[in-house]
Amino acid sequence: MKWRIKSGCFSCLLILASLLFFMPIRSSGAVELINNGDFQDSLMYWNIYEQAEYEGNPLVEPNLDGNFKLNLHPDSNYFGLVVYQPLNVTNVSGKTLTLSMKVTNVWNVVDGSTVNAYVAYVTNTNILVQEKIASVQNSTIITPDQTVTASYTLPATGIRKIIGFGLAKEDNGEFLVDDISLNISGSPTIGTLPRINSIDKDSGPYGATITITGENFGSTQALTSTVTIGGSEKGITVLSWSNTQVQIKIDDPALEGSVIVVNDFVPSNNDKKFRVTSPYYDLWIFDSFKTYIKGSTAKFFIGTWFQNGYSTTSGINFSLDTSITHPSITSSIVSFKNTPIKIEGGAILEINTAGLNPGVYLIGVIANDGVMQPRETGVFMLEVVSVGNIKLYLDGNEVTGNSINIVRQRFFNLIYEVYDTQGRRVNPPSMLEMIPVNVQSSDEDLLTVYRQFWGHQFFANDNGNPTLTFSTPDGFSRTLTVNISVPDLPKVVSLGIVPDQIVNDPNNGFGQSITYSANHNTTGNEVGYGIYGMYDVDWSDTEVIWGEGTASVYGTWYIKGITDTNYNDYLMPIKIGETLVTGACYAAGGGDNAVERVKKLRIINKPGTAMVSGQVIPAGGFGEMFYIEFYDTQGNFLFPRLAEGYHFQPFTVGFIPPGNYKLKFVFGGNARDYWYPNAYTFEDAQTINLVGNQNFSLPYVLATEPMENSPWINPVRKDFGTRPLGSTVSQIFTFKNLGTLPMTISGIGIVGATESFMAEHNCPSSLDPFNSCNITVYFTPNSSGQKIAYLKLSGQNPD
Repeated sequence: MKWRIKSGCFSCLLILASLLFFMPIRSSGAVELINNGDFQDSLMYWNIYEQAEYEGNPLVEPNLDGNFKLNLHPDSNYFGLVVYQPLNVTNVSGKTLTLSMKVTNVWNVVDGSTVNAYVAYVTNTNILVQEKIASVQNSTIITPDQTVTASYTLPATGIRKIIGFGLAKEDNGEFLVDDISLNISGSPTIGTLPRINSIDKDSGPYGATITITGENFGSTQALTSTVTIGGSEKGITVLSWSNTQVQIKIDDPALEGSVIVVNDFVPSNNDKKFRVTSPYYDLWIFDSFKTYIKGSTAKFFIGTWFQNGYSTTSGINFSLDTSITHPSITSSIVSFKNTPIKIEGGAILEINTAGLNPGVYLIGVIANDGVMQPRETGVFMLEVVSVGNIKLYLDGNEVTGNSINIVRQRFFNLIYEVYDTQGRRVNPPSMLEMIPVNVQSSDEDLLTVYRQFWGHQFFANDNGNPTLTFSTPDGFSRTLTVNISVPDLPKVVSLGIVPDQIVNDPNNGFGQSITYSANHNTTGNEVGYGIYGMYDVDWSDTEVIWGEGTASVYGTWYIKGITDTNYNDYLMPIKIGETLVTGACYAAGGGDNAVERVKKLRIINKPGTAMVSGQVIPAGGFGEMFYIEFYDTQGNFLFPRLAEGYHFQPFTVGFIPPGNYKLKFVFGGNARDYWYPNAYTFEDAQTINLVGNQNFSLPYVLATEPMENSPWINPVRKDFGTRPLGSTVSQIFTFKNLGTLPMTISGIGIVGATESFMAEHNCPSSLDPFNSCNITVYFTPNSSGQKIAYLKLSGQNPD
């Protein structure tokens, strides 16, 4: 991979390079360029890239023997540069670099290439170039501390200096790296590196001056030298410059973060931080590198932080930064949702990838509130791929042919993996999204496909040879014939529901009725029936008639809306969507002899009423289940609706009388309540008109951190990566009361994949102000597939 960026303004080029090229390197010695490659001097000479956030120490001591290794797995769901070492090496044209390092595959990940090594250099015309000199195939790392080597020969002419070496994480899994060596042939010239020893203040308002003391800054500021804070030189004015001291003044739009002095392309250490105390807003990208299948809609969440009491009346608007963004990414294929931003939260950038060729696209976004200086996101990346293969696995074994045989009437464990045309596995773009694979059955009566929030489920109902078609947005598809041959005993011979579609009208508590019937062949004395999902069902009218080796089940079921105690026993409409009605029976002995047949029941919105749909984005808060409160234009509360978007999949609420409303999103303490589209007060909320038989689409609902005095938890999320079945890994979450009064804690537990996660804690029932406690979450996967859970804390916050 090779990127070259040209610019007439080097100061602009330099900042872009610090983002695009993930930053540079460090050097020492005549041949060996890396200092402290074994990390025995902690992180001396190494810089942790600012966007690669570690809550703890990036170094680990796996064997407790004093031998430290670099953990190339930041806490967040992050792909990109993790660590780099600045270098200053000249006389390098045509010379060969030889890399050696020891790599440990902690989770035994097979797919992909997680560990990647880069070298950055500057040409004689001051163009920054980054070259990937090693890409480690995960499947080749079998033993701990396995040695990996690579070599790269620099261009024969035109290279002025090497400025850095870096390691990036570009796929899933946890890897440890140690004993890094980078040798160069011949006799290069090793130059000095700028180093910051101190800054005279670690915080201050716009207009403040900062004195940076150190060494090797250069006697005067060259065109290729600058100072950056938080990865940007915006808002920084250099007042004086000498080899040992630089004085700067910060103004809007300067950011907070690591302070770096760059001397002729070579950056200093980045362990000194500065915090801006003036009111301002900042931007952050939830995922800086995302992969989407061609034809799908790419989504990037651009978060907004309101710092030190910042507020805006006109709102923050967004546009593409054309100086960074790839020319194929134009305004005609992008849209910004939830804008203008008037409260802390963020916007969502959507990109239609249908017209994009496979490849990696650089993107930048500019935000402007019309008062302060514009803010820039810097570079983030969209990778577009075409699908080359869909692999199928039955009970963990790959399906190599075009058919499978199913001999039990029940759910069968069929999973799929998507691979691009280069043979790389395509992972979900983020923890909030699924790979867009559409699965269709040629005969739902024989073979039912049911979409859950975590993926697809498959049910063999009766004998036959139906086909499954797996397709992706780019037009790729794979078909699979499913040969179903189930025994006659035990068997659910038939299953019927009339009607198979009902409306969501709760009917004053009586609900909607369906007639259920099922016939079974069984030698046992037990049959079962039920319905998937959270529905209140009255099936007291159900009757079982036993015969000689048979059982028949009949009845009228009443599917009702849930009575919600949070709103004085308000009767909610029946949940809109698709569910499964089931019938089951057992042979003598029960246990694993159970068989099951399913049939789909659809709940639609009642004709004449309106619907509201959307999707929750967690931006520091939690919102899988929340309420939408409906108010009239005078501010009178009318009624609530319970929105359910498990794993942050789309939600729909309905049975809404047509009319004009203002909507309030209420998260019950799990996130900060606000009004549509982004307001904290009724007066600032927007009135919407809901029309019968139509759906009003909310762009996105943002679950932000609840309040300024809210409980603080760190980290806010943890990606445990791919783990072997039965293995255990843990993460400590720190919970802190940032309020002024004691906070009661009534419960701490796991919501979601409770079979794979558990939590232990030392938290008291009452947590005093500014006190904290620890919660340890253990992840032990006991089955294959993606596992997602949430740590839920219940209690009362008097603030």
